[in-house]
Amino acid sequence: MTGANHSNGEHVRDLWSVKNYPLYRATMGVNRFCSILRFLRFDDKNTRATRLLTDKAAPISELWTMMNNNLAAHYKPSSCLTIDEQLFPYRGRTRFTQYIPSKPAKYGIKVWWICDATNAYPLHGQIYTGQAETGRETNQGERVVKDLSAKYQGSGRNITMDNLFTTLPVAELLLTWKLTIVGTLRKNKSYIPQEMKQNKNRTIGSTTFGFKNNVTMCSYVPKKNKAVILLSTMHNDAEIADSGKPEIIEYYNRTKGGVDRMDQMFAEYPTQRQTKRWPLAMFFNMLDITALAAYIVYDLNNPMLPWRTNNKRKQILRSLAEALCMPIIEARAINRQVTRNFSTKIANEAYFNRPVESMVSTAASTSAAARTPKPVSGSCYLCYAQEEKRRRKTRKLCDKCKKPMCLEHSVTSTNCSICHDFP
Repeated sequence: MTGANHSNGEHVRDLWSVKNYPLYRATMGVNRFCSILRFLRFDDKNTRATRLLTDKAAPISELWTMMNNNLAAHYKPSSCLTIDEQLFPYRGRTRFTQYIPSKPAKYGIKVWWICDATNAYPLHGQIYTGQAETGRETNQGERVVKDLSAKYQGSGRNITMDNLFTTLPVAELLLTWKLTIVGTLRKNKSYIPQEMKQNKNRTIGSTTFGFKNNVTMCSYVPKKNKAVILLSTMHNDAEIADSGKPEIIEYYNRTKGGVDRMDQMFAEYPTQRQTKRWPLAMFFNMLDITALAAYIVYDLNNPMLPWRTNNKRKQILRSLAEALCMPIIEARAINRQVTRNFSTKIANEAYFNRPVESMVSTAASTSAAARTPKPVSGSCYLCYAQEEKRRRKTRKLCDKCKKPMCLEHSVTSTNCSICHDFP
């Protein structure tokens, strides 16, 4: 709710002010919220030291794996996917903080993502934990592509990626997995023909194509002394679009921004609060990820709902927050100890649009009715078992077998053992 209201940067005491949104006060007390932020952990502290030897992200890894499994289980991706990196802004102390000057935040935690190119749905994320103890990793981009695309083997989908990940060996490997790629190439690759590299003699707007073993390479000149080189296993011809650019470039421009769009949507309604603990900061990032995934799934399954287009996502996020908090609010609304606080009482009344006293009385009568045993009627089975088969009506039941019995055949055990033995 703080993300939907753009109030994640406000002080906690201001959020629980009487003049602020009533959901916070109706859900829990401010001291309880502060305690949760202070003591919240996501792993077993006793085994953390051992797991840190092999996993630098051990304090959050278990929850991160659970999130990835849920993201993949509740969505079927489209025919085109995107692989790129996300830099989650964080300037605190970690063992794998990254500095990327081209990113707006520059400092943060890097996550490799594979997303749906059509709606930026996050499918799987992999936290980059920095350089391993064995030394610098070689062919890192190829390894990331293999890890993120392994689940989609044999599906016939296309994966769009930039020059950090695109290589000829990756393209040939994914072809054996029945996956195609479209991506830009770095100009220092040895397998790029000399005719496709930048040259001041090439005409602006010209395109050079190369074909080999179901792999297409094209070089487009957008301006003087510059060349953009792309590799594709999806396109097998030298088609030029109406704009004058190759169809490979047009397709790349349409599908390359899946992860960037996802990152932009995170920044629109962020839940991150200021903290010095990076696992808690990553938890806020996970809230943004799962909230975005929930919005996309809900929107696709309910296309005819009368949401206003300009703030449809805000309305869905608010509805999601209220649905998650409603069971707690209902339990607190009928608790006399909680409703003694005036601000909490007003917040509950604002949500249910009726006085709290009526809710408490209704709950009390309902619980009293639940505690009152219903009267039973029947014939004593012991009287009926006798020769005359007498039907003696009774409302008593045996505590063990629950069969009806009359007062004559019942035994009262409220006396002590001495009084019971010697009446």
